[in-house]
Amino acid sequence: MLRIATLTVFLALGFSCTRIAPAGFWEDFKSDLVNGSSNDHGPWGGRRIMNWASESTSTFNSKEVIAFARENGWEMVDSLTVNEGGLDAFLMRDDQLNITAEITGKSKAYVFKTGWIVVDPGTNETTAVNGFVVINETGTEMLVYHEWGE
Repeated sequence: MLRIATLTVFLALGFSCTRIAPAGFWEDFKSDLVNGSSNDHGPWGGRRIMNWASESTSTFNSKEVIAFARENGWEMVDSLTVNEGGLDAFLMRDDQLNITAEITGKSKAYVFKTGWIVVDPGTNETTAVNGFVVINETGTEMLVYHEWGE
């Protein structure tokens, strides 16, 4: 009986890990169009970068993205228009995992409260961290960036 209970717990965790991992729910968003993903989760924090691409215009739109984020506990707090090349590249680059998610052309960046924090290891000060979703002007490219922990 104990083996069955243990197996049930491990299976439940295995199938629900996208809900446990910070920003893991994004793996369920138009998963057939994901063309790059970087997940770096450690005991003290981590980072998730995902990007999507489609050949069809208007595949990614703000209403759908904001609703999906809200359903998963992210609250949109701001948005800004970004001209081509205007978004800081460091937000989209993970040199250790050799992944760069780039958006080409003019785009819109959406800022979300995520409920996650970063901790300064020297002072133990905590700061709420945001998650970012960027959609290009034609709706053919989208990326998510989220970092948390120390």
